Amino acid sequence: MGDAKIPPVTVSFFIIFPTVALAFSVAILASPEPRSWAFFATLVITWIGLKGSSWFIYKSRDDVAKLEKVASATEEDIIVGSPSRDEEETTDEPNNSFQPQIVYNHTHLYKIIQGLMRPPILTIQICHASVLCLLITLSIRIFCVEKFGSHPANLDFGSNNVAFVNMFQSFTTMIQGVFAAFLTYPAVVGLIARVFTTSAGDSLLLKKPNVHVIWFCEVVAACMTIFPTASIIIAIAHNYVTFSNSPHLYKLAEWLIGYTLGITAGVYFSSIVQRVFLLVGGILNALENNGRNSDESIAYVIDKLVLPQTDNDDANPEDEKIVKYGFGKASEHKGYLVRVVEIVAELLTKLCYCVLAIATLLNGIFIGMTWNYDSEGDKASLPIICIFIGVAALVYVSIALATNRGGYI
Repeated sequence: MGDAKIPPVTVSFFIIFPTVALAFSVAILASPEPRSWAFFATLVITWIGLKGSSWFIYKSRDDVAKLEKVASATEEDIIVGSPSRDEEETTDEPNNSFQPQIVYNHTHLYKIIQGLMRPPILTIQICHASVLCLLITLSIRIFCVEKFGSHPANLDFGSNNVAFVNMFQSFTTMIQGVFAAFLTYPAVVGLIARVFTTSAGDSLLLKKPNVHVIWFCEVVAACMTIFPTASIIIAIAHNYVTFSNSPHLYKLAEWLIGYTLGITAGVYFSSIVQRVFLLVGGILNALENNGRNSDESIAYVIDKLVLPQTDNDDANPEDEKIVKYGFGKASEHKGYLVRVVEIVAELLTKLCYCVLAIATLLNGIFIGMTWNYDSEGDKASLPIICIFIGVAALVYVSIALATNRGGYI
């Protein structure tokens, strides 16, 4: 395998983001005005995380594009899964193991890893979309300063409806949002599953994962979305007449801040893992040697990402030519646990996400219905209801179209 050297900037970016996040978390807890710090810290941490992520993503794309130009000029690819000439000459016994004849280079490796690092489609189309709708809804509500006497910078929704006042409760709420988003990224789950694995390997990334941990993380991420759903339903059941000024708004804000930080951290670590995979695949050596001397490195990485066949795969001879790859998604590791456990985990995940989507729609509708809660006449505002429903429809449809076309969120 090629000797891939990780540049110092990779290590520094890997350390900077968690350090800054920790520093701001301490500042939030120690500050007499924690809500102002929470708002400011979210913006700064998000900017740093996305800035670091963009550096890794564009650097990887640029390196792969350079090698693609070299490959188009030399037309040198490698074959993964084919035996070497020495093996062909010395092996007398027939090899019945599945060895697909597939041509790979760094471009294919990049595309495989990019697909493995993307969150599940269901998570993007339902969970991420619902959170985006909630963010837009609460943003509209908190920026109506004259109407409700709110103060956006302090996360104050008016009438003593302020986020990050009870620090322990606020912190636990925010942490739920962080895990709800952070554990939806296969790069994160894959790393955790490889930390708790017993399989041997030269590198943590290239070990075989603990499948139980992957399924467990998916269920935990889904269960972390119960809080906003429960808050909305309780607010409706308790006193829906004052829903637009209910305390559930600041609780949602705390959870959404955590979710925003979780997405930022997830994208950040995904970009790093993707970059490290390319480095282990010998991309630096390939750049230095005009696209050469990377055959063994690519073959080594691809081999570690190929999933072993299950009983279901063996039962379908027609699917023998399909090579399956996996890293940190539960959907990639079906058939490795008891089927009943997988079905229950899958149903629970879908149920949590679907209920969150329904609660998101109800949140927008009831805010519009109680927009004029302090007036003596009609409390409902039909234009506000239409705006919230229209925003939700636009978000869900746009994200569904983007993901179906291969978009990444």
